[in-house]
Amino acid sequence: MIVDETIGKIERFKELKIPILLLGGRKSCNDMKKAFNEFNSVLPNVRRIDISGLGHKADDSVKPRILARELRNFFNYDKQL
Repeated sequence: MIVDETIGKIERFKELKIPILLLGGRKSCNDMKKAFNEFNSVLPNVRRIDISGLGHKADDSVKPRILARELRNFFNYDKQL
């Protein structure tokens, strides 16, 4: 699991300058939340969104429109600047 592979290695990601979206859910497992918190603390150009009612699999707990809206907003972000 990618979460396990990043333990103790998060600092190496602080050099990434590209926009990164951390899109997760409030119902995600604790390991995923911990990893997102760590990435959020070191990535210089990160946007984090936690969707209420969303677990690890978006298709099992949220309407696809919510997920699509957040992705559309992220990918159009540069155009808004």
